[in-house]
Amino acid sequence: MVYAIYCRAGVCAFANLKRVAGRLFAPLGYSYILAILVSLLVSQPLTLRCVLPCWAASFSDTQDPPLIKRIKPLYKSLLGLFSAF
Repeated sequence: MVYAIYCRAGVCAFANLKRVAGRLFAPLGYSYILAILVSLLVSQPLTLRCVLPCWAASFSDTQDPPLIKRIKPLYKSLLGLFSAF
């Protein structure tokens, strides 16, 4: 949400610059917005990948309720199917 607000404000601000100021600062603004979006795309999966070993060590199959134990193999097979893409 915060990224969207920054990007929208940056695009509006740099799109309204004219003449010399626009020629000087518009590329800087566009590169700033691009850097924010790329950092969002990199940070989300990277954070989850780094935290996954900690989560996996704290959970075990013995703590699962019976219904979850029955559903988990189906979920793992679906997850393996979609992770191939």
